[in-house]
Amino acid sequence: MTRNILKLTVFLITTFLIYGCDSDSGGGNPGEEFDLIGTWEGIVTQAGGGYPTLIFPISMEIDSLQTGKRAGTIVYLQLNCSGTLTYDRNSSGVYVFYEQIDVNQGNCTEQGRIDIEETNVRAISWEWHEIDGSGPFVTVTLTKR
Repeated sequence: MTRNILKLTVFLITTFLIYGCDSDSGGGNPGEEFDLIGTWEGIVTQAGGGYPTLIFPISMEIDSLQTGKRAGTIVYLQLNCSGTLTYDRNSSGVYVFYEQIDVNQGNCTEQGRIDIEETNVRAISWEWHEIDGSGPFVTVTLTKR
């Protein structure tokens, strides 16, 4: 347990040093436009909804925005599970994806819905919902790598 806490602490400090010290409050270079395609990372704090309270890093790669098609992958690093994302729609600026955990399904909820909204060109608001849309049970800001 102590080893996991140490690993998480090192990850959090490293993430802060890489992303937290960015002095550009505009979230990108002048003239840079928001693009959801790419790799997004952050630290999730999950609490409520009958789930145990957990803190863990995630990495999500989006490589396509074609409705009904595979859109990318998601990795819950400390939970040691990962899966695929399917793009559903953009509804008033909220991108909706469905998640299917493919690796180590017993470590994560097998299916979920993820809603994403642009915060700025380098950050998104990321929410995890039950597959039926209830929730959100997790809300976090992810930054683009």
